[in-house]
Amino acid sequence: MHSVLIKPKLRTYKLFKETLHVENYVLYNLSISERSVMAQFRLGILPLNIETGRFRNQPIEERICDLCELNEIEDESHFLFKCTLYNDLRKIWMENILRINENFVQLDEISQMKIMFDKHHRCTAKFILRSLKIRKENIAK
Repeated sequence: MHSVLIKPKLRTYKLFKETLHVENYVLYNLSISERSVMAQFRLGILPLNIETGRFRNQPIEERICDLCELNEIEDESHFLFKCTLYNDLRKIWMENILRINENFVQLDEISQMKIMFDKHHRCTAKFILRSLKIRKENIAK
C-alpha cells in the first residue's frame, strides 16, 4: 500500500483506497461501460486534461479545463463538482444523492466522493458517462 501512496499517477486512487477489499461498484449489476468509467475515474485515467497533459509533457498547472471559464486544472474534482459544462447533469445527479444523504453538501469533496462511489455508484456512473459524452461533443467543436 505504501507504494501506491508515493505515486503521483495514483492521486485519485489513494483518496478512496484505505483497505484492501473489492469495491461495491464491482459487485453490483452495473453495465460494462458504467463499471469501466468508475474504474477509470478511481484510477485517474479518465481522458481529462490532468491525464492527457502527461502525454503532451504539459506542466500540471497548464492542464486547464478547455470547456468552462473557471480557469482551473481539469482534474477529477473539477470534472465532478465544478465544470459549468455539466451543471444541468450535475443538478439531477445531486438531487438523487441528496434524497438519501441530506447532509452530503456539508461534507468535504473527498468524503463526498467516497459516498458517491460506495453508496451511489449507479447514478455516479451515469453522470460520468453522460458528462464524458458531452465533453467529447464539445471538444470536437
